[in-house]
Amino acid sequence: MNWLSNIRMAYKILCLAFVAAIGLAAVSFTGFSSLQKAETTVNTLGSTYLPAQQYLAEDQLNMRKIQSAMLEAVATPKPERRGKMKNDLNDKYSGDFMAAWNSYKDLMGSDPAVQPKLADTEQKWQDYKKVSGDVIELTIAGRMEEASVLYGGDGIKKLNALKESLTDLQDNCNEEIKLHSRRTVRRRQQRTA
Repeated sequence: MNWLSNIRMAYKILCLAFVAAIGLAAVSFTGFSSLQKAETTVNTLGSTYLPAQQYLAEDQLNMRKIQSAMLEAVATPKPERRGKMKNDLNDKYSGDFMAAWNSYKDLMGSDPAVQPKLADTEQKWQDYKKVSGDVIELTIAGRMEEASVLYGGDGIKKLNALKESLTDLQDNCNEEIKLHSRRTVRRRQQRTA
């Protein structure tokens, strides 16, 4: 250690400053890269998976509005009210469903885990929409008993199939969010270890 006392003070300070600069650079780089990863994760969640869940939730709500319109058409004794249900079904509820569905497809359509489910869900939507329209048409024609049977049988089956399909897509979003969360926790644990 005698060699350390033989070095001039300026060189000692310079060496100490150099070591501190290397340490500062290492900590800064680690912090910067962690912030970049966190930003990427937040951007992915905020711009992809959370809006996708919102669109699917809107579709489930619109699906329930259609179900409500069918039930009201079957239950109401007023023919003019049935006509309004038909207009709501064809114009508003179906349009709202398709708007949210198309937004979801634009957002998630390129995801390989979602692609096979899109066509299946669209087919189930078309089936449900057709049965809903048929129920409303039967009520307008005054064939209430047939409308009730169609709603209670095929209508409920198509509703449940569409609901399961939309729930499956929501579960996919939830899994992706959990996956991103686990990655973030894992990175934190690696930094503290």
